[in-house]
Amino acid sequence: MIISLFFFILFFCRCLAIDLDIWEQFDYNVTHLAINGQRMMKTGFVAAVSIGHPLYSWSLTTQSWTLETGIGAAGVQVALTTDYAFARDLTDALRIQSFPNTDFNFFTTAKDIKSGSGNNVVYVKNTLYSPGNFEIEFLDVDTQTAMSSFQGAVRVSMASGAMWIIKGDGFIYEVVSGVLDNKLETAKDIIVGNDDIPYIVSEESANDGFIIKKWDALNNNWDVVPGISGVSVALDSANNPYVITNGNKAFRKRGIMYSFCPGKK
Repeated sequence: MIISLFFFILFFCRCLAIDLDIWEQFDYNVTHLAINGQRMMKTGFVAAVSIGHPLYSWSLTTQSWTLETGIGAAGVQVALTTDYAFARDLTDALRIQSFPNTDFNFFTTAKDIKSGSGNNVVYVKNTLYSPGNFEIEFLDVDTQTAMSSFQGAVRVSMASGAMWIIKGDGFIYEVVSGVLDNKLETAKDIIVGNDDIPYIVSEESANDGFIIKKWDALNNNWDVVPGISGVSVALDSANNPYVITNGNKAFRKRGIMYSFCPGKK
């Protein structure tokens, strides 16, 4: 019966395509990953130092990781802009590296940092804004111009004309022109892609960390990303997610179209 139904569909539709999300292991020995265009940087797991984990940069030439050996080249979080790299360490010290320099020079202190467009970043300072929340600041690195967002949170990420934040109680808000919209979900971290769609590391435990979710603006809902769980998410320029698990492995999503069409593979 099932086989007959299958051939019935093929006969009338002539082509049956199934779009599957396949997760493949991209790397190991990674605790955090940042991607900007063709550049990637990670914090490794092994050989940890007092202020965090060693930093590695991806080499397009050798298609391999190169250990950063400059001053301050260690941390627990990295962020990349067009011309700069930021590393936040275990003491919340935030260091900046301008390419192609090797040293990471002290910049300020922060609890979270995410890149925006060009050489802009947004970060959560160590300055208390309200109980459980810390001041958010925007920075244009080129002009060294910093501006307060007049908002407080513990995690932050940028979108076009908006900011997504996680408050101290874990709830997620979209902030547009200073107006907060509660998205009725809690999370540990958030990152927004070039398409302005955020991904979150939820507070729901799973085998490899926590359930990963993606915002569905059409239905005003958080959809579970199937087939993966983890502790951190990075997005490339095409908005493809890379998920780091609690086993220090990085997986990337590779969409595969299985097509049952005559003459096609």
